[in-house]
Order: sequence, then structure tokens, then C-alpha cells
Amino acid sequence: MLPQSQNISTGKPISQGELQKTFIAMLFAFAVSVVAQQIAEFLTVISSNWQHAIWPGEIYSHVHPYIWDFGAVASHSFLSLMMLSVSWVMWSKSKAAGHLKDIEEIFSIKFITFLIEVLLVTLYYSLSKSVEGDFAAYSKDKAIPAYFASISARPEAIQMFWIFIIFAVWDLIVDVIKSPKPRPIKGFFRKIGSVISGTVTYCAISLACSLGALGVYYAMPAQESAAQVIVGDVALVMLLLLFNRAKAWEHYIFSVFPSERTRDNSKRTPTVGGNVLIAILLLIFALCILSITIIIPCLQK
Repeated sequence: MLPQSQNISTGKPISQGELQKTFIAMLFAFAVSVVAQQIAEFLTVISSNWQHAIWPGEIYSHVHPYIWDFGAVASHSFLSLMMLSVSWVMWSKSKAAGHLKDIEEIFSIKFITFLIEVLLVTLYYSLSKSVEGDFAAYSKDKAIPAYFASISARPEAIQMFWIFIIFAVWDLIVDVIKSPKPRPIKGFFRKIGSVISGTVTYCAISLACSLGALGVYYAMPAQESAAQVIVGDVALVMLLLLFNRAKAWEHYIFSVFPSERTRDNSKRTPTVGGNVLIAILLLIFALCILSITIIIPCLQK
């Protein structure tokens, strides 16, 4: 039997839960390193290996024929960075009972939760890797056009759709199934009703955001311009921020299902400032969809 892991600074045994979180944190760090590498490559290309980087005007004069294509690459990298940052903060602050418990055995819901967390970070990695820049192709002849792969917002939109769907599954397991109400529920149909009310309360925001990502996917035309790709990425960033802010709206659903308030999980209280921010994010998202479908095509005619 292997000796139990210990904290080097305190000498105390490290719990399995802490080891699980450390493992997920390492996966987050690996995904972030991919984004960091892509940003470094992006900066290398726009500055011609830092030969045109004295001031922004010099960089602009070097890249201005391809400014929209570079914008599409930059917006994708920004989306990936935001996805990782927001997810890390929300995951690390989760206080749901199902998130804090240790894995007792392989055939358990907690192990499924752990697999979902690994799958999510894997999707974050995939989102990062689908960036439009191809530094290997650029490195061969140092020609800027070679740097651009197929520019499209559809891959990130469909990946965001599945990320939000998995968020909903994670919420169902962690906030509902593994965070039961303190008072035992008797009767099969009452238990089913409790799961349904919990699903509506804690998964509605994730599912709504998944529909928003699907809306971005279908809003993109068959032949996407770089401007539409940039606006599509902005729309996806707005969805991500909406997901983070609108989780507080679970508070309003408690008025419909008061017993859901008693579950042992993270609670957020909506504020006036938060609601105003949500309204602004929704407005920007709607404007992005309008721009993709109507405004940009009209301007490009």
C-alpha cells in the first residue's frame, strides 16, 4: 500500500478531495498554457517576430491588410481565456455538498461528477485548440496569409453548446442529486417531483445559455466573413458572462419552489447592479445576433 499523501508545509495528510481538486487544477493549468502559447504565437506573427513592435502604429501598418482576420484569431483566443477563467472561479468557489465529498468507489455518482469535470476541462482544451491561427504553417515561409486557417465561429459555438449542456448535467448531479433537502422525502412521485423542481431551479440557466450558443451556431452563414466571426465570438463571451451573472436568478425560482432553498449548495442573491449588468449583456448578445444576420451582410453588399 502506498503511503498517504501529506501536505509538505503542514505535514498533515491530504484528503482525497484535495487531491481531486489538485488534479483538475493541473488540467486547468495545462489548458491555460495552450491559450498562452497561442497568444504568444499571435503576438509573434503580428509583430513579425517582434521586429515591428516599437509602438501600436507600427504593428498596425504591418498587419492592416489582414486586420479582420487577425481580429478573428484574437477574439477566439479571448473567448478561450474567458471560458477558462470564469469556469475556474465558479468551480473553485462551489460549495455544493456533491462537489466537496470524496470518491468512495468507482461505481458512484461522485466518480461520475469527477469524470464530468475532466470532460469539461478537455472541452476547454478543445475550444482553445480550434483557434484559427496556424503558427506551424506561418513558420515555414513567414507569410502572413499562411497563418490563417479556416476562419469560422461555428466550431466554438457548437463546443460552447455542449459545454453548457454538461454544465447543466453537473448542476443536476452536484446541486440536486448529491445535495438533497434536509427533510427526507417519502414516496416515489414526491421524489421525482423534487428532482424535477431541482432541475428547473438549478439547470435552467445552463440550458438557456446552451440554446443561446446554438442560436449563434445557426445564425452564422455558410460563408462567414471575419467580421461575423468576431461578432459571433463576442456573442459567445456575452453568453458566458450571462451564465455567471444569471445564476443568481435561481433566487427568483425559489419563490416557485420554496423547498429548493433548503438544499446544501451555493446560493447567490441577485442585486440591482447585477440585474442591470444582465440586461446589458442580453442587449449586447441580441445586437450581436442582429449584426451577424442583418447588419454586417447589408454593409458588405
